[in-house]
Amino acid sequence: DYWKGINADGWQKEANGMKKMISAMARIPKDEIKGFRAPFLQMGGDEMYTGLSRDFHYDCSWTSRDFGYQHMNDGLYPYSMEYYSIQDCEIEPCPECSYKDFWVQPMLDLEDNWFGSNPLHPDWGQPWSML
Repeated sequence: DYWKGINADGWQKEANGMKKMISAMARIPKDEIKGFRAPFLQMGGDEMYTGLSRDFHYDCSWTSRDFGYQHMNDGLYPYSMEYYSIQDCEIEPCPECSYKDFWVQPMLDLEDNWFGSNPLHPDWGQPWSML
């Protein structure tokens, strides 16, 4: 519940802290780190996107089953948050506002028997099991 409740400044601080660690430990220049993925894929709604849109260009935390393996022919490609999103909200809260020059790289659900996963496993089928 911690991630659901932090405000835009908290998300900005968290994301920039991750950027600083990645830059230091992976030796990737900070200005080349453009995207973010929320811890445990826990969305933070408009607070999260307000904080991220200040220093980042895209997010890859928003999961989708509606556009995943069951409807892979339709798919869902990266899209701009300038307009209303048709993406389903698997892990609330999801953003409702628009964000100029900010993009989403949807994380599509690929777990089912066709891809070899075991839906009876206690951890499988949960978004964090994909990490």
